[in-house]
Amino acid sequence: MNYCPNCGKQVEGNTAYCSKCGQKLEEQSTEQSKVTIVPDKHRRQTKLTIHDLDATELLILKQEVDRRKKSAAATWLLWFFLDIFGAHRFYLGDYGRAVGMLLTLGGFFIWALVDAFFIPSALRRKEDEVREEVLLEIAARRSKE
Repeated sequence: MNYCPNCGKQVEGNTAYCSKCGQKLEEQSTEQSKVTIVPDKHRRQTKLTIHDLDATELLILKQEVDRRKKSAAATWLLWFFLDIFGAHRFYLGDYGRAVGMLLTLGGFFIWALVDAFFIPSALRRKEDEVREEVLLEIAARRSKE
């Protein structure tokens, strides 16, 4: 299996460009790079941690996470005004449950109330996903060098 060195997406062996980011793909060498990217079907993981980053990469990580993370204020406003339609779940990317809430009017108003207790953990989980994404991108850039 080959992975794009820029974004980490799995690509077929005979393609010349990544379908996600458009990066030109070169022949994969058999030697191991200094940063190992371990793709996982359910969650992307890297062996690169925050402690492995230099000052510039830490700054990039912080800026990118701040830029990409979901707004707590927007999530709470969506929950308060459009909770029975699952708008806050759509915003956080939980499409399956959002459609369920949409079709059942917030689980007959029950899930709309229960979500008030789960929104903080959903925001933290989403921020962790964004951090993993950015670490994966940093690892891919390191392996290109």
